[in-house]
Amino acid sequence: ADSAGYYIDAPNGGTTYKVFAIGWSSNQVPTFILSNEEDGLIDKLIAAGHEDDTLYEVLQLLQPVSGGSIPAGFMASLAASPADCDAKTAVLSDFSDPSNNPIGIGADGNLIVAPIHGRDYYTDTDFTTSTGSVTGVGDVLFTAAESEGDYIDPGANTYGGVTYYYKAFAIAWMSTGGGDPGPVAPTVVTNDASGITTSGATLGGNVTASGGATVTERGFVYGSSANPTIGGAGVTKVTVGDGTGSFNTAITGLAASTPYHVRAYATNAAGTSYGSDVSFTTSAADTTAPAAPTITVGAGSTTDNTPTVGGTAEAGSTVRIYAGTTLLGTTTADATGAWSFTPSSPLADGEHTLTVTATDAAGNVSQISSLQLTIETTSRFAALSARGPVGTGEQTLTLGFVFGGTGSKSTLVRGVGPGISASVPGAVADPSLSLFNYTAGGWAEVGSNDDWAGAAALRSAFASTGAGALADDSKDAALVATLSDRIYTAQVTAGGSGVVLAETYDAALSDRARWLTALSVRNQVGTGAETLIAGFVIVGTQPKAVILRAVGPGLTGSVANYLANPEIKLWRLSGGEWTLVDSNDDWSGSTADAAAFASAGMGPLTAGSKDAALLVTLEPGIYTAQMRGVDGATGVGLVELYEAP
Repeated sequence: ADSAGYYIDAPNGGTTYKVFAIGWSSNQVPTFILSNEEDGLIDKLIAAGHEDDTLYEVLQLLQPVSGGSIPAGFMASLAASPADCDAKTAVLSDFSDPSNNPIGIGADGNLIVAPIHGRDYYTDTDFTTSTGSVTGVGDVLFTAAESEGDYIDPGANTYGGVTYYYKAFAIAWMSTGGGDPGPVAPTVVTNDASGITTSGATLGGNVTASGGATVTERGFVYGSSANPTIGGAGVTKVTVGDGTGSFNTAITGLAASTPYHVRAYATNAAGTSYGSDVSFTTSAADTTAPAAPTITVGAGSTTDNTPTVGGTAEAGSTVRIYAGTTLLGTTTADATGAWSFTPSSPLADGEHTLTVTATDAAGNVSQISSLQLTIETTSRFAALSARGPVGTGEQTLTLGFVFGGTGSKSTLVRGVGPGISASVPGAVADPSLSLFNYTAGGWAEVGSNDDWAGAAALRSAFASTGAGALADDSKDAALVATLSDRIYTAQVTAGGSGVVLAETYDAALSDRARWLTALSVRNQVGTGAETLIAGFVIVGTQPKAVILRAVGPGLTGSVANYLANPEIKLWRLSGGEWTLVDSNDDWSGSTADAAAFASAGMGPLTAGSKDAALLVTLEPGIYTAQMRGVDGATGVGLVELYEAP
């Protein structure tokens, strides 16, 4: 080499030719890195571990095919300037074929291909030649085409009758000097959004290169403007772990019918890099409400306090079930639209109106569907009555009744004489009715009536309770009262003697918070029409356990003329006929029966007494209990009817 550059020996053995270089120099030429011409210089550089380096300078050197080489000293000097850089070479073409030989770099960063062979164009007017200095190497002669169309003509300058062809080398001078340049920011790709809905989407990305340092964080940034960045106005950041490779996440809370921009990002010690901007638009909002659910299971009456209801609704919709304004619970309609629901807490006995709605995924709520449901897990006394002779003093017909539960109860009370005269001989013509309650202070009158006089309110009460109609001008007595105490008596008297019917009706059966629990009637017990009869009606769906007693000797000490040996017979109305259900003459005296009396709140009976008692379980229906004296005996007796505990 001399100060003008490097020389190689020509193949004809005696002529020395100066090698010229056509070079393109810059701090970074990324477009060339993306090229991969001829023998694959870039592939070789990547294989050598330089994919993350910075391309500092690229040279194209020409050398005769027939001989010579790139001097080792030249390569070593390149690697040393600046210190610790790498100089890599690769053959780009064999210039023994003039048809496809690179000679320059075009505006797009790719190599220009042109024929080259024959002679040294050191002084050719189509080329610009300059001398550059490489530290540690000295001056190097650089020759470049003045335009992309210029190339070296063949055959114009041969020496010794020999035409010299050339082959092209590329030399990549890597790094910016000073040894290892250190890590660079990661390489990250943003994938297209998927699973787009009215309010969300799934974002995807891929960290394809770490940049020479651990990727400590990766994720997405999105907003309404293009190219969102971390911390930008209106930008939301979502972190999805760390490291290289693919990653994704689902985002929610987006506005419907709205465009969004998203970029994947990755961070390492060198900094944060972003993938390309990807845009997507959320789906239009669903504003159509689903159809009202159908209810095909659960309507009607049931004995189950946790009844199952069900039907159909829009598939996947949320079905809500209410009792009044109280939400009982929710369920989801399956893929076929079927839904079913069972309350976790029991519903009270009584009539219920359940309402059902369906809510779709967009939050649209259907119209209401409803069903009527009646729950009866127990049976109740709807009416209590007593028929017997009436007179004065101990012959006053006294009907006692007791309430259980809480609150108050609308109650119909009647004293009927003319109303039963067509079927009962000797019915009184003009009964009077007085109603008393019992409190801590004793008995107090709370209502009375003598001749009901066809009052419209009473007529309506007769119809709603099932009480028999009375003539408007009859002398029968009746009243309706709202009763809130526990114990009452209705006393029926008449100006003369005869037979009378005393009745008590629950005038608000739908109110299950308060109910009739017991009946007692004390009166003179005769024979024939003057037999003492207690009637009662059981309503509901379940059998009801009751205790019936006919007490005579048990009245000793309070009644002088008690019935010494009563018997009781229980009858049920079935198909228009009265059928005997059970009877008793002299109770068992057993401790079990005595315990049942005490548990129900009834007074004790003396073991071995002639009092009569029945413990029976009865289906809903209409019943009468008849109290008579054995062998036609008469006297004052007490008929009692209690709910059994």
